[in-house]
Amino acid sequence: MHAKRWRWPLASGALLLLWLLAGNSVVQRLGMALVQLDSLPAELNPGGQLFYTQGFEGLWRHDLRSGLTEQWWLPAEGSLVSDVAASPDGSQLALAWAPPAEAGFQSGSTDLWLMSLPLSQPRPLVTRSDALESWRDPWWSPDGDWLLVTHQRVQRNQGGELHAIRLDVERLALDGARHLLLTNAEQAALSSDGAQMVYLRPDPENGSQGLVLARSDGGQARELVNSATFRALASPRFAPGDQAIVFSASGERQGGAGLVRNFAGAVMAHGDPWNVWQVDLVTGDLSRLTASVLDGPALAWSPDGSGLLGVLAAEGLYLLTPGKMWRLAAVATEGKLTWAPAS
Repeated sequence: MHAKRWRWPLASGALLLLWLLAGNSVVQRLGMALVQLDSLPAELNPGGQLFYTQGFEGLWRHDLRSGLTEQWWLPAEGSLVSDVAASPDGSQLALAWAPPAEAGFQSGSTDLWLMSLPLSQPRPLVTRSDALESWRDPWWSPDGDWLLVTHQRVQRNQGGELHAIRLDVERLALDGARHLLLTNAEQAALSSDGAQMVYLRPDPENGSQGLVLARSDGGQARELVNSATFRALASPRFAPGDQAIVFSASGERQGGAGLVRNFAGAVMAHGDPWNVWQVDLVTGDLSRLTASVLDGPALAWSPDGSGLLGVLAAEGLYLLTPGKMWRLAAVATEGKLTWAPAS
């Protein structure tokens, strides 16, 4: 991959002319292609493929060997692709996807589908029985035989009016068999050996979440970061070696109230920016891994254990190494990210 340099006044004039002739959607795609990207040093040499969601723009792929970024799968107009997870052997993807809504409006609720690679028509694994029900946040078991998923349950009264919505974590077999693991929980992820899991526990009092570590059956749960620490958490992941957890966090509290350990970090900026953080499972120490704020970062580790971290945010697709963020591709919006092994 080679960095590109552009004469921006000339490029801007060309984009303006194209907008007048072809419309905004064409200009947006071309503008993404014009963004200057980073050249990766030869010693990094990452392999595999980064798949990421772009909402109504479908599923995209970045090939780390060639540097090619492409729209991988675009379903019917009005479809919403919100999450993706590659199986450990890279043979299939789990997709949180909603086909076009009958009423023409997507509520953000999704079904769970499986797609065989390199590319095939998705097949449903589990689907909604209520318009507000949702299946999302798929995470594969190490053997690829089942998934952890977030199930947004809907409770209605006898008149059909909405009474409550609850988030649970379920174990979902590939034949559709389900087992409830956790109530009031979401975004669960497993350790490399499948013995432990980390998840978010919503706090109804302040609208935030706590970060919780437990056995893979849900037992022996302990809180790593409480809900008073940040305004929002997302994308918890075990670091290689399973001795730390990385996660995204927004809205750091003034004064660091609620931290498991004292740490030095930036105070909350306007607009509740996001950053990538790490908590050590032995000491409980928190540290910030990103030097600049991001918008909604999703995280995915390299499956080869090399310690490279993929980051997808509204600002772009990145590779995070100690002390450096390498920009791989421009994107249209934030989404979810998975790193599939080289085939």
